[in-house]
Amino acid sequence: MIDAIYDVSVAYPYNLPTEGEINTIKGDMPPEVHFHVKRHPIATIPINKDGLTKWCEQKWAEKEEQLKEFYTKDKVFVTETDGLDVETYKKKILEWTNKWIVAYVLCFWGTFTVFVLAGLLYSSIIRWHFVLACVFFVVVGIFYGGIETLTIKSFHWFNKDKAGKPKVR
Repeated sequence: MIDAIYDVSVAYPYNLPTEGEINTIKGDMPPEVHFHVKRHPIATIPINKDGLTKWCEQKWAEKEEQLKEFYTKDKVFVTETDGLDVETYKKKILEWTNKWIVAYVLCFWGTFTVFVLAGLLYSSIIRWHFVLACVFFVVVGIFYGGIETLTIKSFHWFNKDKAGKPKVR
């Protein structure tokens, strides 16, 4: 059972990745990415369609205002920090960070990277899969503007009636 919905805002203080996967291929990745995550307990979310529509529209308006403030001011998300300034809040978060979790994550991803590289070196099946996946994502990026755009277009295409109009649910 879902107990909450997470509202995630993503902002790029320097350069926006405007071309989807093509940016990755060009190596034009943003040097810094900011995330703002807010948890909404499921009990606070309306259950009827009208209430949910209004709630979503309100959250989108808040998100737009938050992003506008991010890009026009100091390029940081303003959050509720219990009255602490941002630097003190960052130090407080770092104090809470469990060093064992960080060690586990580094070990996991280090091991995963070694296995992937070994697979690419020693297995032709993995190499072919890697090449075909790269070709697929490049083609989708060129012709559809990225996998997310293709997903949205596919959704709309599958949800049309015979007259070509969107199905009403």
